[in-house]
Amino acid sequence: MKHLSPLAIFISTAFFAAQNVHAQTLCDSMDSIFSQHSPVLLAENTDLDNDGLSETASLRLIEYVACEGPDDDLKDATLTAFDFNLAVFDAETGAADAVSYRLLIAAIMLIGSDIQTQLNTAFGDVFTGSYAVVQCTGLDCTPDPVALGQIEVFSFVSRATNEPYTGTGDLDLDGTNNATEFNNIDTQNGFMTDFVNAATDSTLDGSETQSNRSL
Repeated sequence: MKHLSPLAIFISTAFFAAQNVHAQTLCDSMDSIFSQHSPVLLAENTDLDNDGLSETASLRLIEYVACEGPDDDLKDATLTAFDFNLAVFDAETGAADAVSYRLLIAAIMLIGSDIQTQLNTAFGDVFTGSYAVVQCTGLDCTPDPVALGQIEVFSFVSRATNEPYTGTGDLDLDGTNNATEFNNIDTQNGFMTDFVNAATDSTLDGSETQSNRSL
């Protein structure tokens, strides 16, 4: 039988406690996340992980899934990972150095496996825990709520076929990745809402004529 370390037990306890309220936690936190976003990421077009999509755009996709999207495996994985990341952050020995950005950090870690390295550069190597990244292979997304008891599943996160919130990910599975759909909208000076619509609707790829302006 696998024995968990005291840190893993602490994280597991906090994580399961969070499950009682997690259905609204991320969605209710989005305003705070974006208010924390500006002083940390400064420009809205900042692309920390160099995936071709700004973190602002990725966070808008996360917001859509958490607050407007269907109740499916992706939403469950996103809410679950956010709660877990908050618990990991709160257990960090250097958490006090970045505590005012805890919601942003828990959310931005969902995007992809390259984010943690970049945030450590920005904050001075305070993040040592194993954060959960939302990863999908087709419609099967992890972290899976069915496996919540297997805390070790979060300790070996590697790049999957599709990280749906990255530029290379294809959130709506229409064959056009998020960065391309963003660029299609950007070419027409569309709004961020146009990008979110295109990236979450498999019938759109952003090349359609946009009536809105100013992405």
